Amino acid sequence: MIHDKTFPVQVLSEFLARNDREFSTPLTEQARRQNTTFDAYMHKLSSLGTIAYELDEASGTLKGVVIGYTHNLPEDRGSYITQVVVDRKYQR
Repeated sequence: MIHDKTFPVQVLSEFLARNDREFSTPLTEQARRQNTTFDAYMHKLSSLGTIAYELDEASGTLKGVVIGYTHNLPEDRGSYITQVVVDRKYQR
């Protein structure tokens, strides 16, 4: 499913915080390098990024997300994928 800008930032923040260690550079460190807070970084991802996600139908929790940017690239260059993470319990 593609995020339609009504996706709750809090749900995304909680998922990414739980899975912070799955990234080669933890998101908390990425936020620090950009001289911002984790919450501000989450808002940036949610408001500017295009988010594809998969929900666990039974529990309503996120299984994984792919986040990219398409708003600031020429049309012929596609998109820039910045984050990909799958919760450990759904990895195989």
